[in-house]
Amino acid sequence: DMRVFLIKNMEEVYNTNQLHLSNSTLTCLPPEVGEFPYLRAIYINNSSINELPESFYTLQKLRYFHYNSTPLAQNK
Repeated sequence: DMRVFLIKNMEEVYNTNQLHLSNSTLTCLPPEVGEFPYLRAIYINNSSINELPESFYTLQKLRYFHYNSTPLAQNK
C-alpha cells in the first residue's frame, strides 16, 4: 500500500545522519534542516550556500560541517 511505502520513506529520511548538498546551486541551507535530529554530518562543499538558518544551530548531534569552497568559507 502506498501509505506504508510513504511512512517507511519518511522514517528513513527523518533518521538520516548525513546531508549531501555539495556542488549545489542553493544559496541558503534549507530551514527544514533542523527537522532532522539525527544529522551528524552536513556536506556543502563547492556550493553557493552563503547563509545558515537558525535551525542549523539547534542540531545537537551535528559533528561535521564541511563547507570548503563556499561563500561561508570565504567569510570566516
